[in-house]
Order: sequence, then structure tokens, then C-alpha cells
Amino acid sequence: ILDRVFHLGLMLTFLIQTATGFGRLYVTTTWGKKLCYLFGGYENAAVIHHWAGGIMVALFLVHVIYLLPKIKGKRIFGPDSLVPNLDDFRHGWRSILWLFGIGTPPKLERWAYWEKFDYWAVFWGLPLLAVTGVMLRYPVLTTKIMPGWLLNIAALLHRAEAILAASFIFIVHFSNEPFYLFIF
Repeated sequence: ILDRVFHLGLMLTFLIQTATGFGRLYVTTTWGKKLCYLFGGYENAAVIHHWAGGIMVALFLVHVIYLLPKIKGKRIFGPDSLVPNLDDFRHGWRSILWLFGIGTPPKLERWAYWEKFDYWAVFWGLPLLAVTGVMLRYPVLTTKIMPGWLLNIAALLHRAEAILAASFIFIVHFSNEPFYLFIF
């Protein structure tokens, strides 16, 4: 049940982040203005975006801390593990062949390679969004530590990762097609 609570928390903060972030990013469009309006306007959407981001990072850190004792002394590879292994690459290759009618679909274990990919995507996407988000939230402090041109890079990375993450999540979770079709 705790895993489901973590997932629900990440899901809700992700949806809030997506709505407030895209509303602010596209505020010059009709739909962007409407999204911001749902959150009380552009400035209020920013406040909600920052708070939801903080909660999302906190949930992620709690999840990592929760995992550490579970993996201590246990095998981290095997059929019940979320750690990718060589079989995942074989299954991915067999899926490609199967999609082209060359082979049979792979026989998957407890966690399919696409489920592992989805799980681990949070481990690179969320830290990238968090670091760049903090840089953009505190530009004066950032430029006291780093050159100012890094804010442009941070903005680009933050937006690109947000668009990538939102696209991936919405395609994967709201599509009637098999999930693995979108990985290849």
C-alpha cells in the first residue's frame, strides 16, 4: 500500500507540475491562459508550481530512503528486480523482431523492460528538473555561483525534459496501444 501512496503522490504532483508549468510556458496562447486561470493566474500558478515541485522532490527522496534498507543485503538482480539486465536487452530486441513479423514475442519476467525503463526514468528526469528548476527559481543566487549563461541552458533543459516527461507519461498511460511500441 505504501508503494501505491508514493505513486499517487508522484502522480498528483506531476499532474500539477505539468498543468502549472505548461500554463506558464504557453501563457501567450488561449489554452495556456486558461490553465493559468485554473490556478488563480500566472503568478499563483508559479507559486503552486514551486510548492508542488518541492513536494515531488521530497516524495522522491522518501522513496529512495525507503528503498535503501529493502535492497541492503539482497540480490538486486533477478526476475523480481527492477534493475535492468541483459535479458531486458534481449527482450527488447525480440520485441523489435516481433513487431516486424520476424520472430515471436519475448516471454517476459515479473517486470518487463518497458516497466523498468518507466521506473528508472524518474531517477534521471526528476533530479534534472529539480536542479534546473531551483536554478531558474533563484537566478540571482545561481549567477553568484555560476556564469549567467547557464540559466539559458537550465531553461532549455528544464523545458525539454518537462515536455519529454509529459509526452512519455501521457502517451504511455493513456494509450490503448501496447506500451513497448513507444519505446522503439
